[in-house]
Formats: sequence, structure tokens, C-alpha cells
Amino acid sequence: MLGRVVLTTILTVATFLGAGQELAAKQDKKRVSDLLNRIQRNSKKSSIDIKKARISLPPVAKPDRKARSYNLEMIKPPSSFKNFVAAETGEAKLERLVDDEIDQLYQLTQKYRKTDRRGELWLRLAELYIEKARLIEFRKQEDFEKKVQAWLKRGQKGRKPTIDLAEPQKFNRKAIQLYEWYLRDFPKSKDADQALFFVGYNFFEIGDVKKGARYYEILTERFPKSVFITESFFALGEFYFENEQWAKALDNYQAVIQKKRSRVFSFALYKAAWCQYRLGKIENAISSLEKVIRFGQSEEEKSDSRFGKVSRVRLVNEALRDLVPIFGESRNYETAFRYFSSLVGAEKAWEMLERLAYVYSDKGRREEARYTFSLLLDRNPTAPKAFEYQYQIVQNYLGGGDRRVFRRELFRWIESYSNSSAWYQANKNDADLTKKSEDLREKTLREYVLQQHQTAQNSGSNVVRQIAKSGYILYLKNFSNTDKLFEMRFFFGELLYDLKEYELAGDQYKWVAANAKGSKYYEDSVLNQVLAYEKPLPKEEDVRRKAGDSLEPIGFGEKELAFIQAGDQYISEFPKGTKVEDITFKLGRLHYSYNHFDKAIVYFENVVKNHPKSQSAVYSANLILDIYNLRKDYESLARAGQTILKTPGLKTAEIQLDVQDVVEKASFKKGQELETSGKYAESAEAFEKFSLQHAKSTLLPAAIFNSAVNFERAGDNARALKMHSKFAALPDSKKGKLERQAFDLRIRLFELSGRFEEVAHELRGFIKANPKDPKAADYAFNAAVIYEALGQDSSAIQMFEKFYDLAPSAERPLALFRIAKMYQRGGKNFSAGKTYERYLKENPRDPDRVVEAHAMLARLNRKMGKTADSDRWYDLTELVYGRLKGRTNDISKEYFAEAQFSDVQRQFEEYRKLRIPRNPNTQAKVLKEKLAKLDALNRELAKVIKIDSPKYIVGALATLGLAYEDIAEQLIKAPLPSGLTAEEADLYRKEILKIGEPLQQKSIENFSSAIAKSQQLDSYSDFTAQAIGGLKRLGASKTPVFTGEIVDVPLPLILEI
Repeated sequence: MLGRVVLTTILTVATFLGAGQELAAKQDKKRVSDLLNRIQRNSKKSSIDIKKARISLPPVAKPDRKARSYNLEMIKPPSSFKNFVAAETGEAKLERLVDDEIDQLYQLTQKYRKTDRRGELWLRLAELYIEKARLIEFRKQEDFEKKVQAWLKRGQKGRKPTIDLAEPQKFNRKAIQLYEWYLRDFPKSKDADQALFFVGYNFFEIGDVKKGARYYEILTERFPKSVFITESFFALGEFYFENEQWAKALDNYQAVIQKKRSRVFSFALYKAAWCQYRLGKIENAISSLEKVIRFGQSEEEKSDSRFGKVSRVRLVNEALRDLVPIFGESRNYETAFRYFSSLVGAEKAWEMLERLAYVYSDKGRREEARYTFSLLLDRNPTAPKAFEYQYQIVQNYLGGGDRRVFRRELFRWIESYSNSSAWYQANKNDADLTKKSEDLREKTLREYVLQQHQTAQNSGSNVVRQIAKSGYILYLKNFSNTDKLFEMRFFFGELLYDLKEYELAGDQYKWVAANAKGSKYYEDSVLNQVLAYEKPLPKEEDVRRKAGDSLEPIGFGEKELAFIQAGDQYISEFPKGTKVEDITFKLGRLHYSYNHFDKAIVYFENVVKNHPKSQSAVYSANLILDIYNLRKDYESLARAGQTILKTPGLKTAEIQLDVQDVVEKASFKKGQELETSGKYAESAEAFEKFSLQHAKSTLLPAAIFNSAVNFERAGDNARALKMHSKFAALPDSKKGKLERQAFDLRIRLFELSGRFEEVAHELRGFIKANPKDPKAADYAFNAAVIYEALGQDSSAIQMFEKFYDLAPSAERPLALFRIAKMYQRGGKNFSAGKTYERYLKENPRDPDRVVEAHAMLARLNRKMGKTADSDRWYDLTELVYGRLKGRTNDISKEYFAEAQFSDVQRQFEEYRKLRIPRNPNTQAKVLKEKLAKLDALNRELAKVIKIDSPKYIVGALATLGLAYEDIAEQLIKAPLPSGLTAEEADLYRKEILKIGEPLQQKSIENFSSAIAKSQQLDSYSDFTAQAIGGLKRLGASKTPVFTGEIVDVPLPLILEI
């Protein structure tokens, strides 16, 4: 196929070359002549305008007052009275006592369940359940608070802690059941009101507030004189409050307030104030809060055995805190200090006044905030907070209000807290504060100025531009050494440019260009100074009129020199800049206009050489020829004309298209001739060169392909790959029939070069583009294997899944098995388990993988804590192995041994849990049972050993060692029977040792055998470590050499005492 492609191309080129060369010769002469005849003086009028780009102003942050927000809609009083109750101590001890009482009372309720005493017992047991729920909730709350604090210390990383109250609510529900039984069986009892109250209370605790509220309502209706009536009214108030039924909540709180001696009197009064506020009764709310404050200042609250002592101070503080924003809604701001002083005294009143000032700020009440902050400033103008107060006034007016007030306050702030101010002198030892003041003043003024500038840009108003200009001047006067100085000077230049003050604008750009080379505005500054200095230049026709017909150079003035210097700087600093071409041409035009022809030619030649495809290159070429024509230097003109014609890409005439076509075909034929003569390396080079010079040729795909093939023939695989990659990057429409052949060659080269990751990527890309290709399934499998070998499991899994979709059904299970392995290796146990199960459902034919999949499912479930599922999969492993035994190899036998050993381990754990009791009367019975389990364990471990798995032979021996060690230790450490004399006790110990020490010896022998077998079979695992640890515990320092026999220890007789 390759031969046919090359032959066809050769014939095509041969057809083109004859006519093409003759046509090119005819057109060359005509076009050069036309070009020379068209040189006229008016070509000097060619010009290109550079449009100045508008640079976006940096974003200006909005005023930030979130740190001191007092939005009344966001303020909410505590939702529960519990938040004001002090915690008790000795909770753990108390909980144990409650548990004991619950057990005793529960037994009594069972005993007297059919008598009249059951009602009293139910009430007492319900109270204990409530106490138990409270203690558990307290413990969980403490734990939750610790977790929250730890989470906050971690910077709120990880999952936010939550609290689960299901456990305490279980006891609340038990209490509800008992109270409901009581109300059912004893509806007219004197304690019915108590039952109604506490059943309502418990419904509130479990979150069913509607039911709880209903029980409280029944209590208030049926037992209006009950001692629980106040608590019920309060609970109903809380219910309606949380549901925002303010009027109903207020009615219930008012009922509580009538009982001044109630323990919740102050809290009800506090919540009533909030209801009044929500109902729009602002003055009533203020009055209620005043009462809370004065009452809290005058006497102690009551205490309650269930809740502890109410924090009087905290409630007063809450009321004082809430009074401030509510006062701000209705009272005259000028009376605030006098009012607050009457409540808490002058010192505390200043704190409340400060809070009120921030409340006014938050509500957008600028004048009230300014008045209040001014009082604070007048009190102590050099206080550290004075800076922040004045800053807050500025911030309040930044977003609105009287702009004259804003500017006056802003300028006062800028000047009153400078390094020479009295405030600065008083606080200069606080370096952090003074630096903050400097930074914040700079930032605020800068953002204000930029905001004004942005407004000017949006509106186009010169009035706003002048305001922004005065701001820039103020900034540069006060902040001459900040890291934002270059930015401000740059945008000051932008503003001056918009004001058409071009030379001043150029000076600002020039400063940035000279002092901020590393800044992001550097390139724009260098460019913009060119544009700014160009604006005041004399018009070209005025310069030509001044020169007349003279060709003598005209001298440059300061404006021209400033422009030339700026333009040269841009070209030097940004040789590949987007405006280099235009600026170079403009500099050439300036020199051309002033008759500085030699320098003009340098600029024009630069444009032609570096930007040959541009329109300015055409103008430059014409002007070069025009200069030689003006000088009547026809020899140089002819030489320049030939150079121009030879300039690649220059749009001088249509003839270049014809010449280019001939050159193209000849270049391709050169590569073919070299290939035919066996000069593969040179042919490859020729075709590569063709591809670089003729990127738009229809022969480009064939040239790139031939270059790749010949580089490979020449043994240069690296360059062959480079060309293959270039071919692959071509649009599919240009590749034709070469595409598949090139792909296979490219893959083979990648493999030979060891670049397997690229092989995988190529295969993956091919599958995506050609999913129905016959080789797609094979490519998917190969890509998956490579990705897996490279450790790129995610990509490998995707390719195995793709193989699964494309492959015949008989080959699909293998993909699932490989995927499961990767999930397991990556610790994704759940996904691994699900994939192993998918594998088994596909009825795979590989018996060893089937056994392994069952064993792996057992391991994975064990890791995930699913012991029962793990045991089930181990049982299935044994079953499947037994069915497939004749078709499996040693690895399956290993998994079978693992499964059987897992069964034995369960027996071993049961054996270890059986402990010899302290009671001598039952010791013999238990010892007999333990010895029987040891015998059974011995037999099961023997079965494991017979499987002949090295690892589990060692494991079985080590487990036997642990078993004998356990029974020996229990015998030796068994408690002495009571009533023995000293002589009898000594005799008893000796008899015990006679039995225990042989068992210890058997343990040592099994541990030793395990270690020796591990060495013989070259199998080392945790079991080996268990055996070594056992010998150390038993004091056996020397490990015996394995004799070739497994220790079979006869069981001793049951000890008779």
C-alpha cells in the first residue's frame, strides 16, 4: 500500500512541475516590472493606527461591616431555658446510681403489676427514666462540645460534628409510656397533674412538640391550681415562641410572670420582651427588658433540683445586649447615653453606646451612627479604638449618603491618623495597630479613588474624572511608598489619557515603566507611554510642508524624542509583543517623514523580516523601495526588490503563489528521489523540511508519513515517532487511507521505545474514536494491562470496563477479576467486594480465580467489620474448593487452608473466653469443659495441618502453643479454695503446678515447632511472631531445632480436688 501512495504522489508532482515552472518564469518578469512602475510618492501616506486598550480597573471591595453586624432580624434569644442552667457534677457516679435504682424499680413494677401499687411505681420509674435521659444527654453534649472545639481548632476541616440524641430519647419514650399507662389507669389520681406535666415534658424532649403542647393545655384546663401550672405555661410559651405565634406565646409568658417567685420568672419576662418586640410593641419590650435587668441586679433566682441554679448574670447580660438594638429602633439617639447610664452606670453605658453606634451603622442610619461615634471620639480622641470609630463613619458614607460629608470625613480620617498625628504618637508603641491604620487608610482611599475612576469610565463624565483626579493627587501625596503605588500611577495615567492630558499621562506611564518592571502593568505602561507621547506629535503633512522637496534630515524636538525613546523601549523589552509590528512601523514612518532615511530603512526592514504576512510589511516594502527611488539609487532598489520577492510570506504580488507552488512540488520530489536511491535518513529530512515549509499543501499528509517511515528505516526511531505524532495531529479528513497504517506503526515504535504509557493513551484514543473496530476489545485489554502495570489503577479500571463491554461473554469475567484486584489493592474494600460478586455471577471458568474470589470476599468483609458475612464467604470457599479440588493449583489450596483456619480461630476464641472461676466447687467442671474444647481444637488444627499449607501449618502450631499457654496460665493462677491451712494451701499449689507445668511445656514445644517449621518451609508471617512472643513470655530463650514431627500432646486427666 505504501508503494502505491508514493508512486501516485510522484506522478502527480511530475504532472505539476512542467507547466508550473514555465508559468512561474513568465509571471516573475511581469510582476517585478509592475512593482517598480507603481513606486510613487503617495505610498508614504500608508499608516496604521494602534487603538489603545482599556485596562480594567482592579475590583474594589464593598464596605465590610460583617464583623460587627447587629441586624435585628438575625438576633434570636436562646431557644431553651436549659441554656441558662448550670451543670451538675458527679454525673458518672450519679448515672450508676440511677441505673441501679431503675433495675430495682423495674423488678418491683413486674412484681406489683396487677396491684394498685403499680401506679406509684410507674411514676417513680418514669422519673428515673427522665433523670437517666438527662444524664445521657448531658454526657453527649459535653462530648459534642469537645468535638466542636477540636473541629474549630482544625480550621473547620473535615466533617462538622453532629450530636445523636437517640439514646437519651429512648428513655424519654419509656417515661412517656409509663405516664400514659398511669393516666389511663388512674385518671382521677391526685398525681394526674404531675403525670400530665411530665408526659408533655418528655414529648418536648423527643421533638414531638405538638403532642407535648397538647398535654400542657390539658393540664392548664383540668388543674388550674396545680404546682406544675407555671411550668406548663412556660413550656407552652416556648412552643408558641418557636412557632412564631407571638401573641399566644406572650399570653403564656404573662401567666408565668404573674408568679414572681417562679424559678423561670426572669426568663419568661425576657422572652415576653421578645414577643412584644415581634408584635411591634417596642416600648413594652424595652420596659420588660428593663425589668429583667433591674430584677437580676437586685436578687437571686430560684433553683430547681432538675436544672440547677439559673445564671442571673448571664440573663442580665443577654437583656442588656438585646436592649441596645431595640432601643435603636424607637428612642432618640441623642438620649442614649443618659438612658444607658441610668440602667448600668456611666462606664458600662459607654460600652452600650459603642454597640448602639454599630447597630446604627448596620441599619444604614448614617447620621445617628456619626453622632454616636463622634461622642465616643470626643471622649477619648487618642484611644486605640478611635481610629476604628472614624473608619466606621467613613464606611457608612462610602456606599451612600451626602457625598460632601463622606469626602470631609474621609479626608479627616486620612489626615488625623497619619504618622504625624496625636493619635499616632499616643499609640506608636502598638506596632500592629499603627500598621493596620496605615494599611486601612491607604486601602480605603485607594478603593475610593478607583471607584470614582470606574464611575467616570462608565458615565464618561469629565466632572467625575476631575473628582477622581483630585483623589489620585491626594493618594500620591500621602502614600508615596506602598506596594500599590505602581498600580495607582498606572491608572492615574489612564485617567489623564481619558482627560486628553496626554503628556502628563505619558509621564505616569513612564514612571511605572522605569520603576515597576516586574508588575502586571509593566507591559501596558511601556505600550501606553508610546500611545500617549504619540498624541501631541505634529501632523505628518505639517512636517512634509516644512521640509518641502528637500531630503535633508529635520531635527527632532522633545516630543519626538520622547516618542522614539518610548517606542524603542517597547521593541527592546517585548520583541514578541502584540504591538511590536505597529510600533516599529510607526517609528519608521516618523523617521521617514523627517527624512532620517537610513534609520527608517532599519525599522521597515525589521517589519518585513519579522512580520512578512502583515499589511504593514507591504507598506514597509513599498516605502523601502520609495526611499531608494527618492535617492535615485536604482541598484539598491533592484537588490531590495529581489530581496522582497524572496521574503517568505510577503504579500507583494500574486506571482508568489505560482512560485510557491513550483517550489513545493520540487521539494517533495527531492524527498522521493532520495528514498528511491536508499538514502532514507536524507529522504526523511527532506520530507520533514517540506512539512515545515508547506504546511498548507495537499501533499502534507504524505510528506509527514513518508518522513516517519524513512526515519524508522534509517534507525532513528525518536524522530520517526515525532513525525508519526505530527501525522496523528492532522485533521482526519486529510489522513485518508494512511491513518490506520500510521497508527499501527506509531504504536509499534512506542513499544520499541519503552513508552508504554503513550501506547496506552494511543490505544485509548483509538477505541474512543473507533469503538466498533474489530480490534477495539484487544486494544482495550492491552491498554488496561499497561495502565495497571504503570500503577494508574483508575485508567486501568476504565479500560477493563471498556473491554468488558466489547469482549465476548466468555472473556468478560477476567476483566471483572482484574478490576476487583485493583480496588482491593487500593483499599476500596466495598467496591472490590461488589466487583468480586459481579465476577462470580458471570459463571467464570477459571477454578483458581473462583476460589480466590470467594476467599477475597471473606477477607474484605472481615476488614469492613462484617464478621458474619466473612464467615459465610469462608464457608463458601471451603465448599467451592471441595467441588473444584481436582482442577485447582497450590494457591487455591492456600485459600482453602485460610478458610479452614478461620473456622478454627472462632473455636479458639470461644476456648479462650472460658475462664476457670473463683468458686472451687465449679472449678473442676469448668476445667473439664475447657480440656474438652482443647481436645476439639487439637483435632481441628490437625486438619488444617494436613492441608499442607506452609503458612497455616505454622499458624496451627502457634495456635496450639497459645491454647496450652492459656490453660496452663489459668490453672497456675487459679484462686485458692477458702478455709485451707497454710500447709494445705502449699500442698494445693504444688499439685496445681504438677498439672500446669507440663501444659506449659507443651506450649513451649508447640511454639518451638512453629518456629522450626517456619524456618524449614521458609514461611514467615504473624504466626511466626506469635510463636516467638510465646517463647519469650514462657522464658524459653533457646529455640529447639525442628525434628520433623508435629507435637501431639495427650490431654491430662481432669484435676480432682
